[in-house]
Amino acid sequence: MSRQMRSGRPVARRVLCALLGALLVCSGLAGCADQESDDTVYKGQEGAVMVSLGDSYSSGEGVTPFYDQNESDKAEKEDWLAHRSTKSWPGKLKVNNETVLMSDNKANPDDPVTDPDKAAWYFLASSGAETKHILKEDQTKEVDVDPDTGEHKLFSLTSERRNDQKIPCQLDGLEQIAGAKGVDYVTMTIGGNDVGFSDVIVSCFTSTQGMDFRGVHNALEEAEKKYDSWARESIKEAYTEVSKAAGPDAHVIVAGYPTLLDSQKNHLVFHRNESLEINNKVEWFNAELELIVREVNADNDGSRAQVVFVSVADEFRGHEAYTDNAYINEVIVPSQDEDLATNYYSAYSVHPNEHGTDAYARCVQKAIGQIEGTDTESASPNDHEPQQSGGEKIDLGDKDVALVLDVSGSMDGRPLEETKNAAGQFVDIAVDNDAECAVVTYNYEAGVLSGFSSDDAALRSAILDLDSQGGTNIEDGLLSAEELLATRSDDAQFIVLMSDGEPTTGKGGDDLIAYAESIRDPDGDGVDDIIIYTLGFNEDASGEDLLRGIASEGCYFAVDDPEDLEAFFTDMADAISGVKFANVRVACPVDVKVTYNGETLSSAGDDPITRTSFGSLSFEEELDENGNPLEGEENLVKVLRLREGPDYEIEITGYDTGTMNYSIGFMDNEGRYSDFRTFSNIKVTDEMRASTTAGASDTTTMRIDEDGDGAYDLTLRAGPNEEGEAVDNAGIVIGVFVAYGVLFVLVVALVVGSLVRQRERPRAAGM
Repeated sequence: MSRQMRSGRPVARRVLCALLGALLVCSGLAGCADQESDDTVYKGQEGAVMVSLGDSYSSGEGVTPFYDQNESDKAEKEDWLAHRSTKSWPGKLKVNNETVLMSDNKANPDDPVTDPDKAAWYFLASSGAETKHILKEDQTKEVDVDPDTGEHKLFSLTSERRNDQKIPCQLDGLEQIAGAKGVDYVTMTIGGNDVGFSDVIVSCFTSTQGMDFRGVHNALEEAEKKYDSWARESIKEAYTEVSKAAGPDAHVIVAGYPTLLDSQKNHLVFHRNESLEINNKVEWFNAELELIVREVNADNDGSRAQVVFVSVADEFRGHEAYTDNAYINEVIVPSQDEDLATNYYSAYSVHPNEHGTDAYARCVQKAIGQIEGTDTESASPNDHEPQQSGGEKIDLGDKDVALVLDVSGSMDGRPLEETKNAAGQFVDIAVDNDAECAVVTYNYEAGVLSGFSSDDAALRSAILDLDSQGGTNIEDGLLSAEELLATRSDDAQFIVLMSDGEPTTGKGGDDLIAYAESIRDPDGDGVDDIIIYTLGFNEDASGEDLLRGIASEGCYFAVDDPEDLEAFFTDMADAISGVKFANVRVACPVDVKVTYNGETLSSAGDDPITRTSFGSLSFEEELDENGNPLEGEENLVKVLRLREGPDYEIEITGYDTGTMNYSIGFMDNEGRYSDFRTFSNIKVTDEMRASTTAGASDTTTMRIDEDGDGAYDLTLRAGPNEEGEAVDNAGIVIGVFVAYGVLFVLVVALVVGSLVRQRERPRAAGM
């Protein structure tokens, strides 16, 4: 709300204050008068007041130009020393329905806004700031300058390093601006420098040069130790003190940090495994910041501002440094013209570029709109809706989900990091769709990482802090999940189990499958009371067969690469949230292709298309009657998961000799696959072609062209839970001809009738 809206001071009171002030001046006591208007730097300011604090992610490091960078004495200018960018995200915000950006109303304590009806923006953020520079200390800046002129000078043997330049304590500046009246908004990012994320980036240089990939891991462990030992309390203190200084009617907006690096490829400085580990630690840190914000608000007795946490993760995901459309700068070598001091890389490195500051502004602007009531339709910045494309959704009501994660020693490295990333996003989606999640981990034994909770930040923090070691005891993981679910109500119940291999201890094989069945269907009526999803990336078919046996029908996901975990975890989260999927299994020497809305899934070629907005395609190895994997590409089972709704056309093309087994399963309104239609032992040659649809209709029809001449030789049809049976094509053809004959007779009758009526009209006219 605006200062004018908040103060509510009547005109009469202002006049009275002015008269009292005049009397006090006459009596020599003017210094004590009119405290309400004189104790702030924005005397008489009635528009909204925003103060932006924090570190380089708020100052706009990495996006030139900086304020005062063209001044000859910029080395003496606070704005330039702090690297406050004219394109920073706080400057791109708007408040109170104003049409101008905050950067158009930039002010400072020595130069108040000239138009008191306009919003005022005070920019105090500084690159490199830590929480101590918010709370109590001035920030020292080191600058390369010419010793004779004092001007900024990089890359010179004659320059000297001056370190006596100071940026004032940011809390002091906020208190000076707010006074007793308070402000309307404070924005900030802080904490990354406290735990030493810049040291982590530097470690990538040294670890790459020495090929010691543990360097980054060790640096991240050190960052977590700093956080646990003192930084967490310092961050909490900063939030608390800022909220006090801002005033009880203000809103303090804390923005999180983005994931930084493309983790799909190796880069000159960053190995992809290092990038993923860094990104996961940033996500963990964001979850912790969100939890601190909640603690600060819980401690608030109403005497200070509410603190709002804004996640920027979704905006930046897929736009990290080194991606094709990056919102983050790559590592820039060497120092750039506006860097304060010469270094072997620029301070702009791994900071948001202009697209990144736009992304930050979008996230924070949405939060401001929700605070001011001008953005009532959009979801919360942290909400996650199932990613549907023409799919149907059912209401499963409240849900309990036990997430059971493999943290055995074989998961070390990228598999565990991908699991942490994917599982963290899973709980976000599940919680936002009326689920409470519990987290169980297992290696040689199981442990409950978290009981059932709807606190997605706490769940993500716990998941993103996992380590791996030991053996694999799937039985104990399932047992812990079963015991947790037994304490719950009659909500819909799910277990999501992830594993990278077969058990090394506890039950295995058929015994483990039987145990899982007793959990799913304890009363033996053939209906799963608890739906179990399993997800595995296994090197052998027997591991796949085990996890398929543990899972409820149609609920096993095979993952070829840990990088696919995120997508499949998302599919499971969407299914648990009520999105209906059709499950298609094709076991045969054929290729399948599905095209919908301009996108295609296809198993053909050396690089199959395996994921679109409407569904996914995966491959599973098939076993013979003795449980041994069948070799050869023709024995890979193609598995399609298609979001129910459209009547997808599935094209089937033979490429070898054999037989095809095809099945399609549909979900009921309880989220179970209860309707399976099968087509078995269909002859396949390299000329064979077939087509069918994946719509949830009363019957599923498959038409088969056995010799590739373009004419269907065989038609099969199946209803719910039926085996496909041949339909007499000759009968169909006769029926079509009969229908056309009847239609022809009707048309002829209509034409003859019309001619007769036209001949009769003249007779009637002549009577």
